[in-house]
Amino acid sequence: MKKLTSLIILAGVAGAAVAQPSPRETKADKYFANYAYADAAVRYSRAETLTTDGYRRLAAAYANIGKYEEADATYQKFVNASTNPDDFFNYAMVLKSNGKYDAADMWMKRFSVAKPNDLRSKDFATNGSKVKDWLKEDGKYNVKRLSINTDQDDFGPTFFQNKIVFASSRDDNALVDRTYNWTDKPFLDVYTADNDNGELKNVKPLDGDVNKKWHEGPASFSNNGTVMAFTRNNYDARSKDGVVKFEIYFREFKDGKWTNEKPFKLNNPEYSVGHPCLTEDGNTMFFASDIAGGFGGSDIYRITKNADGDWGNPENLGDAVNTEGNEMFPFFEPKSGVLFFASNGLAGLGGLDIFMAPSSGRGFAKAMNMGANVNSSRDDFGMILDGALNKGFFSSNRNAATGDDLYSIQVLKPLRFGKQVSGLVKDMTGNPIPNASIVVTDEGATVETVLSDAQGSYSFNTNKEQAYTLVASKEKYFEEEVSVNTAVPENTINADITLEKDPGVSLYCIVTDKETGQPIEALVELTDKNGVMQAFTTSKKGYFRKPLPGAKVNDKLSYTMRISKAGYLAKSVQYTAVVDKERRFSINENLDVSISKIDNGADLTKYVDLHNIYFDLGKALIRNDAAVELDKIVKAMNDNPQMIVELGSHTDCRGSAADNQKLSEARAKSSADYIRKRISKPERIYGKGYGETKLLNDCGCEGSKTSGCSEEEHQKNRRTEFIVIKM
Repeated sequence: MKKLTSLIILAGVAGAAVAQPSPRETKADKYFANYAYADAAVRYSRAETLTTDGYRRLAAAYANIGKYEEADATYQKFVNASTNPDDFFNYAMVLKSNGKYDAADMWMKRFSVAKPNDLRSKDFATNGSKVKDWLKEDGKYNVKRLSINTDQDDFGPTFFQNKIVFASSRDDNALVDRTYNWTDKPFLDVYTADNDNGELKNVKPLDGDVNKKWHEGPASFSNNGTVMAFTRNNYDARSKDGVVKFEIYFREFKDGKWTNEKPFKLNNPEYSVGHPCLTEDGNTMFFASDIAGGFGGSDIYRITKNADGDWGNPENLGDAVNTEGNEMFPFFEPKSGVLFFASNGLAGLGGLDIFMAPSSGRGFAKAMNMGANVNSSRDDFGMILDGALNKGFFSSNRNAATGDDLYSIQVLKPLRFGKQVSGLVKDMTGNPIPNASIVVTDEGATVETVLSDAQGSYSFNTNKEQAYTLVASKEKYFEEEVSVNTAVPENTINADITLEKDPGVSLYCIVTDKETGQPIEALVELTDKNGVMQAFTTSKKGYFRKPLPGAKVNDKLSYTMRISKAGYLAKSVQYTAVVDKERRFSINENLDVSISKIDNGADLTKYVDLHNIYFDLGKALIRNDAAVELDKIVKAMNDNPQMIVELGSHTDCRGSAADNQKLSEARAKSSADYIRKRISKPERIYGKGYGETKLLNDCGCEGSKTSGCSEEEHQKNRRTEFIVIKM
């Protein structure tokens, strides 16, 4: 495509000159500014010397007229010394057009280093390595160059009733010699052709006085072909810098002719709007524009009519579609909800590539390159497909001898959008479960919901490479969740889901972190009244369930449940309930099943509901009330059979230090002995007396001097600590 279909010329052709341009370079600049790229290239090449800007414009002129080898040679004369990142990007595009993909990658890497936040850099980081895969022809498409092509430009097909309409520079008026500076070819007009099963015949200009003096086309139709939107040059009002921009106009078909021409509300001499694509009812239009506020270059926008029939405000389609490069030629297929467009900013095979982006809510999912045979190292653009996404047409200038040509396409394999996740929903015996709901979630947010078919199969597509959680459910079955990671080399990921039948009565429990209240993955060991133990690992949402298929009304449920997790203090609880009806019995309703994180050096008294341990005055015998508290430590240590504890006994300062030390040692020994007799591996606890050496406050005593502290303050120092030495 000789860039007349583009809304802006190659980026980065301006810059600070490092020397005064020669008269020949200045003359060439004037041709360049007027789009006369062939003439500009001749005059630049005749100059004895060129400034950096001169070489830059010469390279752009060669690229704009399809002389990519000459453009490559010109870039080599200045690009290595350049500090302009746009030079790196533009040179990479030229190299791709010449099929030099490894060299293009090197310059794209330089561009990415210089502009790491540029969307083109980010897409290159994600998709640049996929180019070699896209080059492989896998029998997906049957592409055919049409016989109606001429040695002029033929491009931009669109559906029109049972015909195809396209733009062409073929000159049917031999009496008028009108050529366009850029290409030295006639200006564009709009043509129709009969669609004979993918071959076009009977080409003729579109009826109704649509074609004027300058460019008309491409076009789009709505309302059963009675409303047309088309692109036209605005030669009557150039921009401030003398550039001719593109505009969109509308016409209605009445009484056998196209009448009532109306300009689009966004037409403006300072920017271009073009490449319209109307929806079937004409109430929404996709178009391309370099209007200020976009990502850069030309972006694709959507605009919708208000209730009064006037166009509303344009909506940029966002960075799933647009980049700082050029995005153009949008075509929205309504039945499939897929947007097709061309871009040179997204990673591709060279020049403009054709991309597809499926609808995703109000917007579109990340665009995907259609790959080889559709795309080439040159410009490929203007894709249109039928509602089944089986047949259509597009444009390409891969045949350098004839410029832009029309091609037919048959899609031989179903189009796949990114990664496909598929699988079978089945029961515990392997039988498929139809009409099961599979909710796809991304960090808790629902992405989409799909149903399993009659054979239990399901599938969904995604452009993202990340982890998803699939939550499957069906009436009379337990809900089940599985994790799927699409960040894998394969394009198809299998994820079968097994659902367990709900017998009517079941146990359910969510284990949480005691401090944060958040669900955690933990080990749950459930032991019934007959001593039969069953182990569960809770899900990422912290829950487990146990079906009770034999349970009947008035049955008594009785279970001991031990909950453990590395880095946490394990605990055991006793759960009992009477079955009153068929339902899910939630253990959380009656018991605290949260567990606490614990580190070495922690004091167990902060995690166990422990009251003060009292001894008779001057004695170390374990009283009944002390035994109650020590039994709590016994339970904690039996719940955590690997835990080692130091039992430390402390006194206040009253009395002699020697007596206090002796008393604390006796109390530590008797307390440790009590616990040791009641736990597995008794050596896991030992007692140590500290006397008054570790007071918690300033209630010390100096010899016979009596401290001024209250009894309550002294009590804080009379304590027993249980320090975790090792978990």
